[in-house]
Amino acid sequence: MVLHLVNLSHPGAWRQPLTEFIRVGPFKVRVRLPADVRGRRAQMLVAGGRVGVRRRREEVEFVVQSVLDHEVVVLE
Repeated sequence: MVLHLVNLSHPGAWRQPLTEFIRVGPFKVRVRLPADVRGRRAQMLVAGGRVGVRRRREEVEFVVQSVLDHEVVVLE
C-alpha cells in the first residue's frame, strides 16, 4: 500500500509558482489496511528510512515527523 502525503499549507498552494515551502508535522497517521497488506513495515521514500509501526487489528499507526512538500509512505 502506498500513501501520499501532500503539504498544501502554503496560502498560495493552489496557485503557481510557490515562493516557499513551509515544513509541517509531526503527524500521527492511522490507516485501515486491506486484507492482503500486513502492515509490519513503513518505508519513507522522500525522507528516507523506516518508521515504527504499531498494528491494531486491521489498522496501523505511525508518525511522520515532517513533510516539506510531499512524502510517500510504503506499507508492507
